[in-house]
Amino acid sequence: MHGDADIAMAARRIVWAKFLHAGQLRAAPDVLLVQRTVLDRVLDALRAELERAFGPQPRASADFGRMVSAAGFVRQAERLAAGRALPFGPGDSQNQPDREALYVPPALITDVPDDSPVLREEGFGPVLAVRPYARLDEATAFLAGLPALTALYAFTTAHARGERLMETTRAGAVLINDAATHFANPRLPQGGVGETGHGAVAGPAGLATFSAPCAAAVGSNFFDIPLRFAPGSDLKLKVLKRLYR
Repeated sequence: MHGDADIAMAARRIVWAKFLHAGQLRAAPDVLLVQRTVLDRVLDALRAELERAFGPQPRASADFGRMVSAAGFVRQAERLAAGRALPFGPGDSQNQPDREALYVPPALITDVPDDSPVLREEGFGPVLAVRPYARLDEATAFLAGLPALTALYAFTTAHARGERLMETTRAGAVLINDAATHFANPRLPQGGVGETGHGAVAGPAGLATFSAPCAAAVGSNFFDIPLRFAPGSDLKLKVLKRLYR
């Protein structure tokens, strides 16, 4: 998120995309790069939006899910421990992970080391790592050092800046000023690149991905072209070369 973004709008869209189904969607953002000049404002907006969406105790919210497996819970607990979790809401002291209930609270973590797997692997959970940057070229350099992204969401009022990110980042999808909504458009190809997955799974692109084209032809019984049959000759070879140019 660049410093010129509409912070309140961006926070609402990021919280929706990240914490839907407790973050267990491939389109969910896992790392949020924020220009340092607006970092505190962005963190405040995210925490306010989390409380607006799920209340001070998300565990009691009917809109916040649980991990689907014990392995998923363990993985999210490890992600939480990789950085400094930022509290939000008056109920935070009671809002702790619960293995038996497979509950992991929605969390924002900072101070994650640059070599941490948290910044390089898909999260599949409700832990959002927040990393500040000073200039856009610092952000693009960081992104260039990551594996191919499932999706990149750029929040900025300067579309040229978003297009620059689009051109310099390898991702399965790029959205400017929105997050995860491309999955609702059946005309857009859905999928990743590189380690995030190959091909696409929606609309005509999905049909092409999951189809196995078969070459088919019907030969004529009325005539044959003698050029293809032995014995060969220099003349036949010349004619064939001319035909297949």
